[in-house]
This record gives sequence, C-alpha cells and structure tokens, in this order.
Amino acid sequence: FDFDDLGKYFSALSNEANLRDKEFGWLSSGGEPLYGTAGEPIAVVCVDISMTEIVKRRMNFSLIMLIILTLSTIFVYYIYSNLLNFYVVNPIKRLTDYLVRFGNSENGYDKDSIDEVDIRSGDEIEEMYHKFRYMQEQIIDYMDNLENMTAERERIGAEMEIATSIQKGMLEDMTSELVGRPEYDLYASMRPAREVGGDFYDFFMPGPNHIAILVADVSDKGVGAAFFMAIAKTLIKSYAKSSFSPADILARVDRQISEKNGVGMFVTVWFAIIDLNTGDVTYCNAGHDYPLINQDSKGYELVKSTHGPPVAFIPGMDFPENHFTLKRGDSIFLYTDGLNEAKRSDGERFGVDRMIEVLNAHSDEDSANLIWYMREAVDNFVGDEPQFDDMTMLGFTYKGRE
Repeated sequence: FDFDDLGKYFSALSNEANLRDKEFGWLSSGGEPLYGTAGEPIAVVCVDISMTEIVKRRMNFSLIMLIILTLSTIFVYYIYSNLLNFYVVNPIKRLTDYLVRFGNSENGYDKDSIDEVDIRSGDEIEEMYHKFRYMQEQIIDYMDNLENMTAERERIGAEMEIATSIQKGMLEDMTSELVGRPEYDLYASMRPAREVGGDFYDFFMPGPNHIAILVADVSDKGVGAAFFMAIAKTLIKSYAKSSFSPADILARVDRQISEKNGVGMFVTVWFAIIDLNTGDVTYCNAGHDYPLINQDSKGYELVKSTHGPPVAFIPGMDFPENHFTLKRGDSIFLYTDGLNEAKRSDGERFGVDRMIEVLNAHSDEDSANLIWYMREAVDNFVGDEPQFDDMTMLGFTYKGRE
C-alpha cells in the first residue's frame, strides 16, 4: 500500500468532505503521511473531528456574542438616552414648562422667573434659551409700556371727558332763555369729529334790542383747536359788550389773538348783530362759508358778499361789514364746512346744493327740526364713512316784535 497516496487521499478528504456516521455522529476526518529520515512515507496519521461539537460550540459562541451585543446595545442606549435627556429633552421640557407658566400665570412675566431655567448646554438649546429670555424681556417691557400707556390713556380719557364737558358748557345751551323768545326762533348744534372740536357757535344779546349770532371754525381739530376756540369765543363776546359793529369786534379780536399766536392757528367767523325791532342785520364774514338765507318765502339761497380774511390769519387786515334786512318769517342758516364737505365712500361731497334741497323741503319747520332733518340727510348720505371734520349748524328765523 502506497503511504504517499494514502496521505494525499486523506488530505483531499479533509478539504472536500465531511463524514457522517450513525455511531459516531457528524464527523470530519483528515490524514497526513509521516516521512522517515530518508524522506520516505512510513505512516499515516488520521484524525476524526466531531462537527456536532464544533457546531455546538459555534452556536454557544454566537449566543454569547448575541448576549454581549444586546447588553452593549442596552448599555449604549441607556447612556445615550440619559445624555439625550440631560442635554436635550430636559432643557426643552424646562423651557416648555416655563413658557406654559409664563403664558398662563398672572404673575408669569416676572423678570427673574426665567433665571430658574438657566440652561448651559453650549449648543442650540442654550441659544434657544437665550432667544426665549430675550423674547420674555421684550414682552415684559411691552407689557410694562402697555400698562403705562393704558394708565396714561385712561388719564387722558378722563381729561378729555372733562374737556368735552367744559366745551359743551361753553356752547350756549339750547334750554337757555334766549332760545324760546317770541321775537325769533333759534337753534344750534355742534357735533365734533373728535372728543372736542374746533367749531363753535354762539348767540347772545349785547343789548336789550339786539341779538348776536355767529358760527366759527378753527383751522385745526382736537384739544388745541378747542382751546383756541375758547379764547376766540370769549374775546368776541367780551368785545361785543362795548360795540354793536361786527367788523370792529372782529378787528379787536384779531389784534388780541395775533399778538401771541405762536402756533399759527386762525378761525373763520360769520358774525351778525340783528336789531330785533327792525330786523336790520349787520354782519361780517371773516373767511367763512356763505350763509343760506330764505327771504320773502322764496326759499333758501346762497348769499355771497364781500368778506375779509380769517381772524388771526393776516394780522391787521380790515373786516368788511355788510347789511341786509329780515322780514317776519325770513330765516338764516349758518354752518361750517364739515357739513357741505361731508363725503361718502366714493369720495363725493354732500355739497351746498343738497343742503339747499333739504332746507327748502322742510322750510316750514322750526330751526330745531330743520337742523335735525339736515343731520339725518347727511348721515344717510355718508353711510358708514367716519366723520372727518366738525359739523356745526345754526338756524335763525326772525319773527319781529309787536
């Protein structure tokens, strides 16, 4: 038997095949020849290896590796989740809890409350924390300012109510004894565009046989205009005690106001003094809208005449004086430009023509109803468009003395 061939056989067998035997199980056999000193094969060494045992050990090894891998995964997950909670989840949760408290608590805008969060993660979470902190400070400042503004607005509102009350008190009351006299029918109305306005009307008796009527419009709106109005109205009434000339009275008022008129305001005035015995009207138009006059029952018409500049507009200018006579039943309608220039949403103005149409449609009414119809017509015309200017009207009908 050739030992060399036998060794080659077992070598090939060990590389290419595994043996299975009922008695010994799943075996893998291999052999190698042994050589003598002269290099001749003298024996063959054969080995049987149990593949069942090898597979078992491999399975055990795989199981151990699986356990180690599972434990390593759990350990890594535990470490990662703790780090994630520490650096990400917990800071975000603290920020979220704080923002919920900040939004819901009445005292949540305390400036020191966000210091309790104090995130120092050195990443985007910390940056977000600083952004929230800045936002909180801005909100707190805004709320503080809003609180101060609200308090200031309430204070201004209270002062405006006082100013409105004062201005209403300065305008002649329609329950005055001057309204219900038998010599004339008189009514006036002023509706400001704001809480207080720059328009004003007045009527008073500078003497037992005369009544003065006027409507005026200051060149601005609001508190400043109301203050200017109060000064002009007071001066006109004061100077009328010593003069029956509207031109002379307005000239004095013009000089008085122009001396210290640093704001550059001026006032347009239509001012008349009427002799209740004769119906003679002496009037002066200081840059104001022309009156609408109904004489001899011909209907209301726009009566134009020479007029001067507004009071305090060009200091030292003359104010031309004009005259006409009222008969029994004749009427005068005075107004400010807030009436004829009232506009609706398409930009169209109410205009003088519509005013004349309303007046003539209700010419038989007394002055109070006439003004009511005029106001109703304007309100229907403008609709929801906000009032942009003060609106003042005065109606006067001469009845004469017996």
